[in-house]
Amino acid sequence: MADNYNLYAKQFESNIRKTWKELHEDKDFSDVTLACESKQILAHKIILSSASPIFKNILKLNTNKHPIIYLNGVKCRYLEYLVTFIYEGELNIVEAELLNFLEVAKDLKIKGLSEENEHSIN
Repeated sequence: MADNYNLYAKQFESNIRKTWKELHEDKDFSDVTLACESKQILAHKIILSSASPIFKNILKLNTNKHPIIYLNGVKCRYLEYLVTFIYEGELNIVEAELLNFLEVAKDLKIKGLSEENEHSIN
């Protein structure tokens, strides 16, 4: 019987976090556009799909190579906050905007923000 070895990348999570942050900043390989009011934000289908079943479903059904998803009624700053949270896993937000932002996150079922009692607010 052959021995099995478990190979583990100690830096895996930090490497993913760093890479996603770089993708967010540089927009390299972006393949989807999120649009609201008067702004468009470049993003990545795979990252949006991993963060939201709503985005995943929209992107699965859309065969366009670079779709545009228009988020009606979503304020641009909330969309920017949302994308930052999705890519970086954290966000600093003023208290006055928190509830409205969390409503947007809930509507889009953003993992880590929309589930009851799962998000951490400091």
